Amino acid sequence: MKPIITTIGSATRDIFLMPQKNTVEYFKDKDNILSQEKICFELGAKLEADYLSSHVGGTAVNVSIGLSRLGIKSQIFSTVGNDSAGKAVIEKLQDEKVETNLLYISNNDTDRSLIIIHPKTNDRTIFVNKIARKGTNIDYSKINSKCIYLSSIKYDWQNNFKKIIKLIQQKKIRCFFTPGILQVKAGLSKLRNLLKLTEIMFLNYDEAIEITRSQKKELKFDKLKNTKIIAEKIKNKGPKIVVITDGANGVYLYRNKIKYYPVKKSPIIDVTGAGDAFASGFMATYLKKDSLDKAVKNGIKNSKSVIKNIGTTYGLLEKRQLTIL
Repeated sequence: MKPIITTIGSATRDIFLMPQKNTVEYFKDKDNILSQEKICFELGAKLEADYLSSHVGGTAVNVSIGLSRLGIKSQIFSTVGNDSAGKAVIEKLQDEKVETNLLYISNNDTDRSLIIIHPKTNDRTIFVNKIARKGTNIDYSKINSKCIYLSSIKYDWQNNFKKIIKLIQQKKIRCFFTPGILQVKAGLSKLRNLLKLTEIMFLNYDEAIEITRSQKKELKFDKLKNTKIIAEKIKNKGPKIVVITDGANGVYLYRNKIKYYPVKKSPIIDVTGAGDAFASGFMATYLKKDSLDKAVKNGIKNSKSVIKNIGTTYGLLEKRQLTIL
């Protein structure tokens, strides 16, 4: 049986670091709408860490595993290096029953991330080093699933997106999309051809502000009205549904109108992978033709489970733990 969905994006080896509370300072820069919260360390110091470990991660990995655990036959389309990190990624995916036949092995190192978790806010800052795919020629025509979940592509991403658009059109594939750093910085105009073919677009509130080039003078209302302004800009470019996550502040869904879903407070250790967990919980429900309300609620439940752990796949729920048809 062919997979229902193929996840396209990153596969990484993540190093998680939680410094001791007295080694890191936190402050706010209210004048910078895109970078309001900052942390800093003493330059030249040797500092203690409360936690330091490595895990398998990357958006394509996280979402494919999340979907597989929830009963959706998934496949990953990504690249890893021929190294110990790449082997760890493959072993994890196979243990989770994710198809790896379209996982490319390159001569470069596997992508890596350093994730610094702030010990007081439990939010994180991520440093990425993506080189696995550099110089690799990718053949998208091998994808033969009903759906794709497209996330970050670094190298030559515009030409790669053109190939993916052609694939979607030729094979009539349903497209779910979450933009990466480069796509957010590029803005909506450079994504318009893909967005016209996108069924659901997922992004967080900060990404939504940046990708729409929204300015402070536009965002002078309350959070719901602000999000409606931003979501309308995105939806007008093509996606049928826009989902904007805002961490502990809740989730916004825009189809014909804006709808807000609050999130009850829960324990947080590490928010890394929360968006991927939300997307897999949402899509697993949505692909079973259940309601959008239930899809959002299952996405939130999956996300809240992940943030109780360090690592992006620890805590991902299984089908019996969610109300999925």
